[in-house]
Amino acid sequence: MLVVPNPTKQANPPMFLTIRDSTQSLVPPTGTMSPTEMPCPTLPQLDRLHKALEASNVPKLDLDAHTTHHFCRGMYARELRIPAGYVVVGKMHASENFFLLVSGEVTISTRDGMRRLIGPILAVTKPGDKRVAYAHTDVVMFNFHTRADDTEDPEILETRYVVPAEEEHRALAYLTERRLLV
Repeated sequence: MLVVPNPTKQANPPMFLTIRDSTQSLVPPTGTMSPTEMPCPTLPQLDRLHKALEASNVPKLDLDAHTTHHFCRGMYARELRIPAGYVVVGKMHASENFFLLVSGEVTISTRDGMRRLIGPILAVTKPGDKRVAYAHTDVVMFNFHTRADDTEDPEILETRYVVPAEEEHRALAYLTERRLLV
């Protein structure tokens, strides 16, 4: 995952950064979701954006310092805290799981285009989903995964729940061919 600040510090930055995601099963009335007019770009477009951001001199957020891992029997929760003004480029999800925006306001990619979300909102992430988000305020979000064993090593867990970057295009083609992306 790559996290960079919005260099312009605009309240409503141009949102050209999106890719597949799911914010279906939203739970009203606690959360707010308003659509924008921006469509989702392709995975190659996101790849170019990711490479450009990595090559830039824009300061990057220390993700380890902003991520907390929570465990209980059979479950794993990954908590991410994003400060206001940062752009986050996530990783492709390998399996279905819950996504919870606990607090804050974020513009995030969905399968239907960009959406401005105000927490709390609960959504379902599908295999092949990949988020790009801009934090308008400080944001707290979680992904929840089932766990078949007692593994608490985040690196091992990531291999189970995330599609490796070099496999993203192949995974997306597989899911699309089998009509598993709706």
